[in-house]
Amino acid sequence: MKYFANLRMIACILALIGGWLIYPYSVVAAGVLCIIAILCFPYALLPHAMVVKVLLIAAITGVTYYLESYPKHLGEDQAVITFLDVGQGDCSIIELPDGTVILIDGGTMDYGETVCAWLAEHHINQIDLMIGSHPHADHIGGLSEVVNRVKVSTYIEPETGTFEIPDTYSITLLKRRLSEHAIPVIRAVQGDVLAKGEDWSLTVLSPGKEALFDDLNDYSLILKLQYGSVSALFTGDAGYTAELEILEENLKSDILKVGHHGSFGSTCTAFLDSVRPSYAVISVGKDNEHHLPNSYILERLDTYGVNVYRTDESGTITMRTDGQHIEVSRLEDNLAN
Repeated sequence: MKYFANLRMIACILALIGGWLIYPYSVVAAGVLCIIAILCFPYALLPHAMVVKVLLIAAITGVTYYLESYPKHLGEDQAVITFLDVGQGDCSIIELPDGTVILIDGGTMDYGETVCAWLAEHHINQIDLMIGSHPHADHIGGLSEVVNRVKVSTYIEPETGTFEIPDTYSITLLKRRLSEHAIPVIRAVQGDVLAKGEDWSLTVLSPGKEALFDDLNDYSLILKLQYGSVSALFTGDAGYTAELEILEENLKSDILKVGHHGSFGSTCTAFLDSVRPSYAVISVGKDNEHHLPNSYILERLDTYGVNVYRTDESGTITMRTDGQHIEVSRLEDNLAN
């Protein structure tokens, strides 16, 4: 009898360890393992064993349900934009008050696990819109891992017309994963409203339907998020050519995700004059071989009085807004606290 009690105790401990290890990736799986641990525990050692067992299972079930539904309870009036530090790449996550989650880019393939871990840590188990700004490895490389690990409702990519897209491994793998998971793929153009809620919308400003560019970067989706009176502009790697084509659009935005990691070929004066952001985020790798962000771009942003945040200096950057005001927090601030 003692032998079986010892086996049950070992099973209980193993289930608890498994629950602790898998929790960052799946709340439900962690909850199931905790319940298994409760069932395996040798209750003969305790008085009122059945009552204790029922109460513990009920408690675990309740906690699991709450944590699983947590993404839908970010706050009644807050939208959260996270610029995830993925080295020399781009990755932005938008969480809206109604529970909608939008992922724009995912860094290189090496950072796919980083993106998945962040999503799990924040209990995000579904992405309503996954957007690849343009098919370059430092933007879409990590998305194939996300597709494998998180439920994705729709994938958005830019319309590139007759432009010949290179058949790279990152593109091939992502296409295969999207097909394997039967995820619908939509090609977006200027004027498309990709998603909207009661007080927010995400609109495509570029590329135009008849756009003809020589550089694949210029086909990057330029997206405008409007929430209340606060707006954010996401520019992928779009350069001067694409920027100049949309100057007649309503570009004014409070937040600008600076194009092409702060390279000299993006964020021209005319474009910046139209956007007039209060905050700018540059997603760039520390000590990168391209020596980005370019010093002239930093000077230009400074001339316009823009508050600049860089992932190579601050790590992951988070902006919260109630539709009127914006609060900024950085990974280095959290570590300092």
